[in-house]
Amino acid sequence: MEKVLKEVKGQYQTKLVIIDGVYSQDGDLSLLPEIITLCKTYETMLMLDDAHGIGVMGANGRGTAEYYNCLGQIDIITGTFSKSFGCVGGFAAASKKIIQYLKFKEVLVPVMGIGTAALFVCDGWFTEQRENVQDLLSAKGRNKIKFDDYMQYSPMVAVYGLNLAGVKGKHSFKGRTIILAMSYATMGMIVNTMKYSFKEKRPDSNTRNSFPSGHTATAFMGAEFLYREYRDVSPWIGYAGYAIAAITGYLRIYNDRHYLNDVVAGACIGVLSTKLAYWLYPKIFKKSECYKEHVAIVTLPYYSAKEVGLNMCICF
Repeated sequence: MEKVLKEVKGQYQTKLVIIDGVYSQDGDLSLLPEIITLCKTYETMLMLDDAHGIGVMGANGRGTAEYYNCLGQIDIITGTFSKSFGCVGGFAAASKKIIQYLKFKEVLVPVMGIGTAALFVCDGWFTEQRENVQDLLSAKGRNKIKFDDYMQYSPMVAVYGLNLAGVKGKHSFKGRTIILAMSYATMGMIVNTMKYSFKEKRPDSNTRNSFPSGHTATAFMGAEFLYREYRDVSPWIGYAGYAIAAITGYLRIYNDRHYLNDVVAGACIGVLSTKLAYWLYPKIFKKSECYKEHVAIVTLPYYSAKEVGLNMCICF
């Protein structure tokens, strides 16, 4: 290890060494104190995967770092609850700065997904490949299935249905409704801005609002909402929501209403919108006096020639 650290010294701004605390094959302990010394000498970050050490090693079961009396000297410690604790879950422990960076990385995947999907609108070669995929997946006007118009709302409706059935989610009715409204508003703003900016023609008509798919964005927004509310009860509840959202996206292609890249972008926008809402919610409401006083939620139905729905207003 020292040889490698010497070779890369001064070549990279950030370096990271990743080791196990206890190696699972033979139960060998890492030489943690010596590795910490090397990392400090060569200005390298250290990440300790203590999946097999946490709950076992150390006087209080705090893992390999406690066993070696090295607590506080490791940049990132990760572990799982499925070993010594016998339950589901895991953790990452680090400084506030690193944790904030890791949380920010969550949104990079959907943002990159949106950007990649946009290439299939703007580039000739990508657009040609998109047409080939459409020929394979779409019904081409035959035997269209219209369930997607209703299926898009299923995951978010399931959140309230489970609560009515007595399965408690993460937030109260008021809290989750505020989060849903924030997610919906964010999703709607992004989707409509992009639709009228790209003006991409739909596969089955000359209407220029194909990119991205609003139905898919709504479905994945609801799926992420369902997952975050009930992942502590059972992650499979959220996975079921994602499955429904994926079917919704596929039906948009099958019914020749959208291309594959429209659906990918919509899925990423939906997930991103809900992630942003869960990040903003405690910053806006739980730290403000208005949260403790009166937050009024008003919903009003609307109807037009082609659609029905609900308008939601949050007053605080």
